[in-house]
Amino acid sequence: MHWGRFRKHGTTEPYRGHGGIPNLCSVDGCSTKLASHGMCHSHWKMFKSRGTTDRFIRSRNPYIDGSGYVRERIDGERQGQLQHRLVMAAHLGRALLPHENVHHINGVKTDNRLENLELWSSWQPSGQRVEDKVSWAKEILALYS
Repeated sequence: MHWGRFRKHGTTEPYRGHGGIPNLCSVDGCSTKLASHGMCHSHWKMFKSRGTTDRFIRSRNPYIDGSGYVRERIDGERQGQLQHRLVMAAHLGRALLPHENVHHINGVKTDNRLENLELWSSWQPSGQRVEDKVSWAKEILALYS
């Protein structure tokens, strides 16, 4: 290692980057050796998975999860609930059913305005008989009328 440094830089001292700037992590308070994209390995890994190097991002309320959705903690729960589902449930005045999904019309996962949300249902009857379809249609009409 020392011979390689001497051949490349003319000294056995660790390489300090261009212009004498230390080759250290760019995150404030971190003095670990640079690994990738201006950060040490642990900060780069954190940035790739969370989109930030902030360790306490999940202590905030609301926060953006790894999938890009806004979550809110209710009563100190560990993993928050999806904010767009909470907004739709408040608008309907009831909890969402398991077969109901909330869709973002403009595709922006953090835009949880009611005008941007629409309720989708993926529930379908298991049978194909006419009687089953009619009873299923009556259930849907009773639920959403």
